[in-house]
Amino acid sequence: MVLSETAASINQKLAEMNYRQQLMDTFAKMQQLPADERPQSLKFPDKVKQTTVELEACLIRRLTLTDTTKGELLMLHGGAFILPASTAFNQVALTFMKMGYAVTIPDYPLAPAGLVNVRQWILKVYQDWMKQSQAERHYLWGDSAGANIVLRLLLDIRDDSLKLPDASALVSLCPDTTFNVSKTAAQQDLVLDPKRMRCMQNDVGYQQFDFMQQTDFSHIGRLRLDSGGNECVVDSVKTIAQKCELADGNAVDCIIHPCLVHDYPMWQAMPEAKATLKEIDKFFQM
Repeated sequence: MVLSETAASINQKLAEMNYRQQLMDTFAKMQQLPADERPQSLKFPDKVKQTTVELEACLIRRLTLTDTTKGELLMLHGGAFILPASTAFNQVALTFMKMGYAVTIPDYPLAPAGLVNVRQWILKVYQDWMKQSQAERHYLWGDSAGANIVLRLLLDIRDDSLKLPDASALVSLCPDTTFNVSKTAAQQDLVLDPKRMRCMQNDVGYQQFDFMQQTDFSHIGRLRLDSGGNECVVDSVKTIAQKCELADGNAVDCIIHPCLVHDYPMWQAMPEAKATLKEIDKFFQM
């Protein structure tokens, strides 16, 4: 695969500006702030219709652009379990709205204080979302930490004998929260610093979102996993994808995009990002 000029330029700029150092510093700084003091980006165009409800002091927003939708899409943002939804994530949500989805974004409890409650909280959100929906089709999307939450949610849905979504998309999953990666992978990653991520996630709350010791991935449905080849955890993603594929009751697509970085679909200037979002739309509608 040959990178587009835009993607190659972004990769070069990330390296030159030591982007991952800046990102790790931001995570560390935000982790020290109360969750309600961390900067949020909640703006959408006026034409987006919004309905907001609150569950245990956290907001859940349902957003639409049209009355006719392809289905309901529940989207979980990334940010190392520390940051609220970003402007880039909101733009991805807007892209799916333009495609014809009704998008629901839960502002889940953030680490460190809220981490212990995330798993139970998102399961309740899912149950309410399914109960209140009149749509025929339902989808999950998770990015980075959000992908970890979605995968854990699918396992909990199965274990509680609830109805699964029609399909789920996991983007830049980090299935190994210990970030046990090779030295070469650690050095090459342009976005995540494994050593600092390991230190930051050295908390029992994160262990519920680590999947390397999980043995039963059966009956969690149709999955698509997209990861950049530059991501330090890409081998762990391949391992989890294979376990899911070999387990009963699943259909799995795993796409590793050579040379692309962690969270690359958030960089929508990249042709590769736009192409992936279109491919996920097609995957949902299969």
